[in-house]
Amino acid sequence: MKRIACVVFVMAVVAAHQSGMAAVLYSQGFNSDTIPADWATEIVSNAGSTLPAVTFVTASAHPTDFTPYEGTHFVRFNSYSCTSWNSIRLKRTTSISTLGMNNVGIQFAWTRDTGYSSNADRVIVQFSTNGTAWIDAGTYQRNGGAANYWEVNNCILPPAACNQPAVYIAFRFISAYGNDCHLDDVSVLQVNSLPPTAFTASAAGTSRIDLSWMTNAAGQPVIIASNTVDTFGAPVDGTAYYAGSALPGGGGIIYKGTATAFPHTGLMPDTKYYYRAWSVNAATQ
Repeated sequence: MKRIACVVFVMAVVAAHQSGMAAVLYSQGFNSDTIPADWATEIVSNAGSTLPAVTFVTASAHPTDFTPYEGTHFVRFNSYSCTSWNSIRLKRTTSISTLGMNNVGIQFAWTRDTGYSSNADRVIVQFSTNGTAWIDAGTYQRNGGAANYWEVNNCILPPAACNQPAVYIAFRFISAYGNDCHLDDVSVLQVNSLPPTAFTASAAGTSRIDLSWMTNAAGQPVIIASNTVDTFGAPVDGTAYYAGSALPGGGGIIYKGTATAFPHTGLMPDTKYYYRAWSVNAATQ
């Protein structure tokens, strides 16, 4: 198990959409040890003695680093123990209407880790307009992380999912016999501006943390806030923010721009640092 060895500790990295840029159509935190009432699982493929399975846990086992991204529980897929290519679908059995909408996305937290780096355990985000025929919208791998961390991903659904009276969502997990996969904090959004993705933080000495991210498909500017406690305010639409600006409710802006990396320097040793990032709609902020 790999950990960052440094006296500056990165305790949390969070990517979030800018306030006012998206409407939440549905959200689920999986905060129980049983499956939510309007969700179900179905085995897609199985070859071997250990069935693919989804459980709802308070801490991870393979690797042991993870606690819930939010709330009390999160989803675990047993790719550590089930045979490669075994697959299970976690699906919502209640539909969402997207009538009148031309841009819909699914936002979710997903774990990345350094273990079994050549084993591409993964999840495929899927949607359906009838609850039985599933269409792939995006694939997200567990392996290949620079550290062990939660990553917020935003999957824009194809046009076929828009302006529909009924849309179902699902996550199809596929094992490559590496570490377990983990999912949390799912939201379906009607979006105008997507948040940055793949937001990571890595300690780079006793007084520096290197931040990196990907801008959204529109290449909109990003603002990043930092705090020494996990408390942040939200940017206010219509307000201009610059490095050094304070957020009402907690945190301060350390970066604004269109780059995809930033070194946060001058930090205090033995101190926890927390981060959040938003995309900025140039028309309002």
